[in-house]
Amino acid sequence: RMNEFGTYEVLASADVLFASGSAAISAQGKTDLAAFATKAKATQDYLVVVTGFTDSTGNAAANQKLSTQRAAAVTNYLQQQQGLAPGRVKAPDGLGIAPDAGTGSNAGARKVNVKLVVDKGVQAGNK
Repeated sequence: RMNEFGTYEVLASADVLFASGSAAISAQGKTDLAAFATKAKATQDYLVVVTGFTDSTGNAAANQKLSTQRAAAVTNYLQQQQGLAPGRVKAPDGLGIAPDAGTGSNAGARKVNVKLVVDKGVQAGNK
């Protein structure tokens, strides 16, 4: 079981979608994040991984910055509005253009992916 430390199992995930050029979380996004936070709080030794993306519209530098702003907005919302402990929410990552963005405007690529994970080694020690 020692070899499972540092190996993560994804228990839940959510995609929060954004308007073009925006890092503001929509009402639907807040609803989805509230449900996600409820699952997280009910999970022992959870971690939350937050990754922001953009579509391929605009220049790469602006998209990188926007993806980081989106991830930070979601992280702040989970901590400040939903009460998740800062130590449980990993620093947000903005990865720029989403791998599934294609070309041009793609609403599904303007997102932040949030994953609820547990360390398999830690979970094994709790059994």
